[in-house]
Amino acid sequence: SPGGVFQERDKTQTDQNVLKNEQSLQLIINNLKKGDHRDVVKYLFRPLDIFNYRELKLFVHGDAGSSQGSVSYYKSLQDHGSDIYFRFGTDTLNYYEYKRPLRAGWVNSNISINFAELTGIKSIRDLDSIPTNDLFEVPVEGKEGHFYGIRGKPTLTKITFLQFGIYNTPKKSG
Repeated sequence: SPGGVFQERDKTQTDQNVLKNEQSLQLIINNLKKGDHRDVVKYLFRPLDIFNYRELKLFVHGDAGSSQGSVSYYKSLQDHGSDIYFRFGTDTLNYYEYKRPLRAGWVNSNISINFAELTGIKSIRDLDSIPTNDLFEVPVEGKEGHFYGIRGKPTLTKITFLQFGIYNTPKKSG
């Protein structure tokens, strides 16, 4: 587990000290060519309403000791192996996105999505008359190389899919 993260206590069993299960997903990716991507998608049977939440956190661990050519290689924003992204929304045409470079280990590993900031980019997009079918991206304040994105007309009250992906950036080292 990443440092500072602790299992939550199951409050439904008040007479016992039972910890909730930690949820994780391991992706093993081999031979991902430059410009290619891989995704994992979870479709929900019942829509999820996260309107009353302030933040969503995910932790991502890239292979430690990654060398040039590895997806978790990172030297700088201009010289890194891949970007990871997390999307959620009503479908693949209406979603929110968070994107950032993948780095090795737990260092700078978290994705922290502030819902007020994320939903605020809808109004920016609409004021600038950007087509809703295009992915509209804005930098995350204070986090260089991190971006919020929005496509279509997503809502926090009807989340029916969660998607995590990796994109092998076509940037060349040097």
